[in-house]
Amino acid sequence: MNTYGYFAKRILAFLFDLYFSSVMGNAIYNLMIEFKVMDVTVAFYLCLCVSTLLWFLLIPLMRKKTQTIGQRFMRLKVVTLEGGKVSLINYMKRLFLGCFVLEWSFYVLSVNLMDYLFKWIGVGKDMLLYVVSPFLLFSTLAVLYALKSKQHQTLHDVIAHTKVVEY
Repeated sequence: MNTYGYFAKRILAFLFDLYFSSVMGNAIYNLMIEFKVMDVTVAFYLCLCVSTLLWFLLIPLMRKKTQTIGQRFMRLKVVTLEGGKVSLINYMKRLFLGCFVLEWSFYVLSVNLMDYLFKWIGVGKDMLLYVVSPFLLFSTLAVLYALKSKQHQTLHDVIAHTKVVEY
């Protein structure tokens, strides 16, 4: 497997998915604002969460090959280490523990939720930089680890006992 070509496909798939999940979230957000369903800030965070969950959790779990639409275009799929279909629990571990908590793959969602939490508990924005910086460093190390690991697993794959394969 060509490591750099493989990672280019993974990154392109992720960027495709990120873009279209954002478009979907924006559409939901505009409807909520148009019909004055709730506060603008709450609507923004809610739409960000809902579109991310729909696109990166529900769509892959509903598909036969456990893949996002971007992964389908790039001919990639998420499988267990043995090559089987990923369970709901492992897919949730992969998304929540790996992508949100450790790697901050969904940087905009993670930072905005952290910002909202800091406002809620009354901590200043300057503190956000101290919290975010280690995560960005950790994300960079996670990518370097994936480039060097035998099965090219990212940390969220290691946590969930999964891997992304070409087909």
